[in-house]
Amino acid sequence: MREVGPLLGWILLAALLLRLFVVFGAGFDWVTPDTAVYFRMADRILAGDPEGHFPNGYPLLVAAAKLLFPSARVEAVLLALNAILSTAMVALAHGIARSLGSGERGALGAAVILAFLPNQLVYVHYLLSDVSAAFLLACGMLALCRRHFVTGAACLAAAALFRSTLTPALLGVFALVALRSDARPGFARLVAGAAGVGAAYAILLLAGVVEPSRNLGSNLLLAVSDTSSGFGWSKEMFSEADRAAPMQTYLRFAAEHPIEFVHQRASSLWELWGPYPLDVPRPAWENLLLGLRFPLLLLGALAAVSGRRRFEFQLLAIPVVTITLVHVAFFSTPRFAFVVMPLVVAAAATELTRRGGRWVRPET
Repeated sequence: MREVGPLLGWILLAALLLRLFVVFGAGFDWVTPDTAVYFRMADRILAGDPEGHFPNGYPLLVAAAKLLFPSARVEAVLLALNAILSTAMVALAHGIARSLGSGERGALGAAVILAFLPNQLVYVHYLLSDVSAAFLLACGMLALCRRHFVTGAACLAAAALFRSTLTPALLGVFALVALRSDARPGFARLVAGAAGVGAAYAILLLAGVVEPSRNLGSNLLLAVSDTSSGFGWSKEMFSEADRAAPMQTYLRFAAEHPIEFVHQRASSLWELWGPYPLDVPRPAWENLLLGLRFPLLLLGALAAVSGRRRFEFQLLAIPVVTITLVHVAFFSTPRFAFVVMPLVVAAAATELTRRGGRWVRPET
């Protein structure tokens, strides 16, 4: 360990410097249309007139930054936080890989891959919920791999406040722990951890600090408005009656246009995990770099199959499968895979280590 321990420190330093450059030195945009919505939600939280649209986790974080720092510094603070949390995810991927049985060499491999993975770098400079959600998810997964059920559940519940698509993953973890005899003794602690976060959020709702998110209907309409390759991101094609009943509109479209519906779902899967995304015009080299998630997913899937009876592999599979199913049902961009990439990379590095003949006993 003394030989390889310092290597992780150097990897983390390189990851942090690279992310700080991407965020502050590369001249990339910080904002998207969704950023404007998050900041508007934060302003309305502070004004006592909350708006229910996106999940409230990131607007609450933005509101806290606005309270603690001068307005001219808020964006820089949040971007610096992105860089720090994204770097921390490299360390978390290292820990998760150790828990999967990769050994130190494989864990360092996971750290190196995540530190320089284009998927992780290209989205870190946006003021969006992705980095915070991915960090909380990775924290929760590592804690649960080590049987720290209270901490793990609390982190997963908090992650779901940033990305509501992770809520089914939390329910899946409940089911897994309840069904496995070796994990069942931790079920009460799991419930307690999630309940603590849920209670705090309920207090914010009851006190009128925030409003429940209400973007499910618009997402259902977007899901059937076009293929995710060349998305129009517009609901104007729908009538007032369609917009008033989005679930019925979604199901009716599936029944009346099954071929188009299947094409949309296949397109969504391609944008999420395919080797060459097509959602927006990009140079070919950029699409190929983003498409590196595909071989990593395949390696991670092989690792999950090899370790399918182990709690840790079953645990990590839950959010990856959940994110995939949810976004295939709705719509996808390459960004939506960001949140689970630390888990995919940890599993992929473990599979590479196994194939290299260095399988070792898992560490806890």
